[in-house]
Parts: sequence; structure tokens; C-alpha cells
Amino acid sequence: MGTYKDKTFKPNNKIVLQEFCCREDAQKAEISLHAFYKVDVNPHFANKARARSAGFSCGYSRKISEETKRKIGEANKIALKGKILPPEVRAKIGARFKGIPRSEEVKEKCRQAQIGRKFSKTHLENLRKGIKNRKLTDEARKKLGWNKKPVSLKNPQTNKILKFFSMSAAAAFLGIPAATMRTAVYRKQKFIQNYEICGSL
Repeated sequence: MGTYKDKTFKPNNKIVLQEFCCREDAQKAEISLHAFYKVDVNPHFANKARARSAGFSCGYSRKISEETKRKIGEANKIALKGKILPPEVRAKIGARFKGIPRSEEVKEKCRQAQIGRKFSKTHLENLRKGIKNRKLTDEARKKLGWNKKPVSLKNPQTNKILKFFSMSAAAAFLGIPAATMRTAVYRKQKFIQNYEICGSL
């Protein structure tokens, strides 16, 4: 029926212009006809979308309100809850985002989303199995070794410097995971839990 918004357009007949052996050839012909007649701006055509090699050129743009976006998100959560995607689908999704650098804002949002998160018993058991069967690379071992390196924290209120023999000990003092402490030092953060990171070897 085509892409049109004219309610007075009520087609009751169809004329076959040409037959094609494959969809690709039919699309190429449609692109040529649309370009020749300029259907997106020609008042003699009800179709207001012009076929192009990279998509469609429409004379209007649809804007989705924040409320509609929220409803779509909630509906997707219900529809996708408990659904396990096939490995090939997950591989395609992963390849789509692979190599795309994350902005600092996105990184901070991901970090905030993990704060206070509680895992189920099944999830924790799966994490234990994954770590147990994991084979670390030399680079991963090097990063894990950061936990054993000394670090100093400064209290901005009293200017007192606290020295710890390892990052794990500093993390235990602050009541945070050792990985969080290591990440803060690795990213050269100035502060963590209201303490200034003033020294790390």
C-alpha cells in the first residue's frame, strides 16, 4: 500500500509495472522511479517517503515523548524478563558495541548502578564457578597484583595521612571492595570515600 498519510487515498486497483527475479533488483527499480518522480515532494503522489539505498527520506520526523519512551522501556522489561537470547544473537549484539569507547558520563552511570547492588544466590554461585575455572592472562595477573601494593590516604579534615601496606588493606579500612580501590588508583582518582589518594607505589 505504500507509505502515505492521505486519508482520501483509497486504492482499489493495482498495475504491475515490472517483474523481478529478486528483491534487490526490485528495490533498485523502486529507488529509480521514486527519484525520477520525486514522490516525497510531488503533490500527485500519496506516498511521501522516497526510497533510497540507505533507507527512506520522509517529509516529517516523528518525536517520541519521554512518557512514551518510559512505557516502551517498561513493556520491554516485562516481555524480555527471563528470556535467554541464543548465542548467535548475543554475539551479534556484542559485536555491535565492540570497540565503541564509553564516555566518562556513561562510565560514571555504570559505576553508580552497581553501588548497593545485591546478587541472588544463584548469581553468586555462577560467579564463583566462573572465577574458579578462569585462566588469567599475564596482563590480568599484573592488574590483580595492584592489590598488594601500598597506598596512602589523607583525611582532608585533619590532614592526617594513613599509610596502608596494600590496597586491600586500604579498601578494608574504607569498607569497600578491593577492586573499587584498585580502580580508583588505576584511574588516578583524587578522592575516594571522602579520603584523598595521596600516594601509591
